[in-house]
Amino acid sequence: MIETNNFCLSKKEYLNILLHQRIRKYRWLYLFCYLLGLLFLCGWPVNSIILRFYSILCFLTPFIEFYFLYRHTKSKDNSIFFIERRMILNNGKISFVNENISLLSEISFDFIIKKVVREKYYLLYLSKNSFFYVPKSAFKSFEDMNEFEQEFSIKSLL
Repeated sequence: MIETNNFCLSKKEYLNILLHQRIRKYRWLYLFCYLLGLLFLCGWPVNSIILRFYSILCFLTPFIEFYFLYRHTKSKDNSIFFIERRMILNNGKISFVNENISLLSEISFDFIIKKVVREKYYLLYLSKNSFFYVPKSAFKSFEDMNEFEQEFSIKSLL
């Protein structure tokens, strides 16, 4: 059984995770927007108001998306993500428990489709867009972190 210390996801970390995922997923689209904006701005032979509008729109599209992600992370509807909790790994199940010892969620290893390892945390994906955040600093010992990684490497081999 592995039990972590209490941890919580801050709004800043959540925003960084979402921005990192969005940029990795849509970097070619953003590059295309900028190139199209440059083409409309200086390379297009026709000088019209509509082309200037499209060039400004192409330049602003990534910033508008990032603004909506920022608003999403600051929303009151996401308060469940920022609750302090701890993780308990036992008998092929992961349980997330808050400070009042009430069970937030319990899932089987079979439902985790992907584990992403970053420098400071793990992301355990349940679907393409939903994940559990587990910081590496939450583990009580280095052995617990190694056991956690071994559990998922065994699962990925099956």
